[in-house]
Amino acid sequence: MSVALVNALLAALVASALIVIQLSISGTRLVFSLPAYALLAVGALMLPALRRTGREPQKWCLAVVAVFFSYILWRAMHSPVEYLAWADLYMVLACLVAYGISALFFQKAGTRMAFMVCVFGLAVLESIFGIRQFAGDGAWMPFGFIRAAQQRASGSFVSPIHFAGFLEAVAPFALAIAIWGTRRTAARWMCIYVAILCYVGVVLSGSRGGWLASLFSLLVLAGLGLMVTFKADRPRFPGAVYAAILMLVLVPAISYPLMIQSAMLKQRIGQLTNVEAPKGTYDIRLANWAAALDQWREAPVLGTGAGTHLYYGRLFRRPELQPDPEHAHGDYLELLAEYGIVGAVGMFALLAAHGLAGLGGFRRLVKARQDDPYGPGLQLAFNIGALTAFSAHAAHAVVDFNMHLPGNAIYLAILFGFLANSGDVEEPARLSEGDEPAPPPWGLPSKLAVWATAGIGAWICVSGLPKFPSEYWCEKARVAIRNRDHAAAITYGQKALETEKRNPFIYLHIGQGYRFAAAKLARPAREPDLLKAKEAFLSGLNLFPQDEELWVRYAQTLEGLGDLRAAGDAYREAVNLDPNLGVIRTHYSGFLRRVGREEEAEEQARQASAASSKDLDPVPLQPHSLELRHQNGAIE
Repeated sequence: MSVALVNALLAALVASALIVIQLSISGTRLVFSLPAYALLAVGALMLPALRRTGREPQKWCLAVVAVFFSYILWRAMHSPVEYLAWADLYMVLACLVAYGISALFFQKAGTRMAFMVCVFGLAVLESIFGIRQFAGDGAWMPFGFIRAAQQRASGSFVSPIHFAGFLEAVAPFALAIAIWGTRRTAARWMCIYVAILCYVGVVLSGSRGGWLASLFSLLVLAGLGLMVTFKADRPRFPGAVYAAILMLVLVPAISYPLMIQSAMLKQRIGQLTNVEAPKGTYDIRLANWAAALDQWREAPVLGTGAGTHLYYGRLFRRPELQPDPEHAHGDYLELLAEYGIVGAVGMFALLAAHGLAGLGGFRRLVKARQDDPYGPGLQLAFNIGALTAFSAHAAHAVVDFNMHLPGNAIYLAILFGFLANSGDVEEPARLSEGDEPAPPPWGLPSKLAVWATAGIGAWICVSGLPKFPSEYWCEKARVAIRNRDHAAAITYGQKALETEKRNPFIYLHIGQGYRFAAAKLARPAREPDLLKAKEAFLSGLNLFPQDEELWVRYAQTLEGLGDLRAAGDAYREAVNLDPNLGVIRTHYSGFLRRVGREEEAEEQARQASAASSKDLDPVPLQPHSLELRHQNGAIE
């Protein structure tokens, strides 16, 4: 099999994985991410049979990746709640595979271009989805997903910030290819069109972090462009300076008057400078960040473990934050809280190593361009695009959590691969593949990286893919509960248990199915179903004792069985796990009234009302959130 065909196949597998996961709400649940991980694993298993095709990645990048992610994987596998760690564990494994393929085998400009064409197509499609949502079809989602009606564009993503996070990292590539990568007029204008459409999507997302990250990355793009002109085409440098200044002035000057025509965008602009605005505009990030810092203080060196912010964020939530704090609204803070100082130092080393490697490749490619300043340079365009997209993600990660979204994380891993290996300088077109001299064999670090990537792919196949049937049936059970089809929820949940018994949410859905089924029966006939619900909730609590939802449902079931003392204890445990969530105190208050403890019920109702009095920006919620919880932004 020819090198070109192998590279095309690898590019197709990686591009297919990215498209599949991004169109499946970016893989926010394992059932939606595992198919994409399988595609990447197939690519990984091919690697040992392939020969080296070009430059090797920077050795220090491979070393930093090996050390940092070894720690991340170790910490994930030793986290308190096994199931909660799976999301991080398999996402990291998939990202390592994507990185390995990108850094080791995506050196040729043609291979990279084929991959980016697929990414451009995906970005255009996502932008069109977002425009439809912004234009008035706010509840619409593609492929049968649903969301609460809102004007902010999110494409096929869980939330607008992730939509913006993807597009802000695609647009720089399109601009870089238009400026440096091609001299064909049609191709150049197509790239410019893609970039404009991506930035329109970022604007319509209403993501303030996305706006600031995009502006920052444009500054980086302008700076790198000026450096290229100064080094390779100095007579045109003054004109390039004027063009850069004009671009940086015109972009906000044109965008702002158009944006304020929308009441939603105008409000979002106002929130950029006023985080303590009147009711309805409080920024939830302040509460998220405070809770994450409290969580970090619990285990400052090694962190509390993968996925633990789900319940530590609840434990330390501020009363102003009522939506479920699934993430810390900041990648770096969440990493610090869950993986400690060791993880934070590792992340800094990862970013520094790849940033420096990218700049080293930039200098090498600019030097090569000095011989032909007017010729196209795809590798230089990819290098500048990767550096610019890297800067956008690094900036956006301060205020949002795109790196915790599997689809965006995989795309970022591919960009890191581009930075670790700047690729070969393009040879003249007259050289055919047969004329190209065979590269020397892999060095030891690259050999180890090839086999490690293949091994990770095998691990995904052996450990991750068998979880898909259970995740599928668990998702079916969750949707059945949402649709009040309780018999189906029980059936689907039991199917899920046939292949996996470590997922506490399977037991939650089964228990809910039995509890709701019991509610339809006359009181004397309820006990068998309530006992089955009790057993299911206890099984879930054995796996995830920190989950407030399981405790509340368990308490409600005990109350139905007449075990009021145990029900009161369960309600109090839920309150202790999330003392500032109003809806839990509302449930507890109702129980206290039903058992005649009016004074205590009034106190719980007062605290519930105080906690729920703020009207906050909506954020995505956990799919298993309590019925009374504010549902804006939830993706079902």
